[in-house]
Amino acid sequence: MDLIQMQNLVNHIFSRLGIKTSLVFVKPTNSTIAAAAGIKLNEVVSIFGLSPPAVGGFVYVNIKFLNKFFTDSEIYFILAHECSHIFHNHLVNKFFWNMLETTLKGEKNENYELVEIIKFGFVLLGKNHLPPNAENLREQEYESDKTAVQITGDLNSSISCLSKLSNNDQNLPSHTWELFNNQVPAMSMKQRIEALRTSMNFV
Repeated sequence: MDLIQMQNLVNHIFSRLGIKTSLVFVKPTNSTIAAAAGIKLNEVVSIFGLSPPAVGGFVYVNIKFLNKFFTDSEIYFILAHECSHIFHNHLVNKFFWNMLETTLKGEKNENYELVEIIKFGFVLLGKNHLPPNAENLREQEYESDKTAVQITGDLNSSISCLSKLSNNDQNLPSHTWELFNNQVPAMSMKQRIEALRTSMNFV
């Protein structure tokens, strides 16, 4: 699948999501497998002559890697997953949590240890043993996985894709968060797959 085909798929995905104006462009990268950066806007875009709702941003893809290791159906899931991040405005939410943590730590990072201790308190006492920012990260991945399958209609390809992303070791972390300069799993790939099966009523 080449860049033009991926761009056409992204346009199709946003059309399926009911987006009238898509200004999301596919860009090649070698630094990651796939990523998204963008936002969804509603009525405000009419000021610029665009039809709301509208999305804008970029989906970054490692084209050679994707074509080497993933089927077209799995690439469709990956693109749908990244588009879902933009559709659900996850970047805005992530930015909020990053700004909050940075502000709490202080201009000179003078409250770093206090904030990290509070995060550790959530690990010990919280329902899912995660601080709010990590909980938010996990829920964003679950939501984007579910939306992607609703678009592709192909649960099997999504599961095989997620397994490949973990190098067929589903116990490996899917995403991590930081605690005292250590990377801590927010979820394993196995948890993502189980959450996806549950959300699609397929256990």
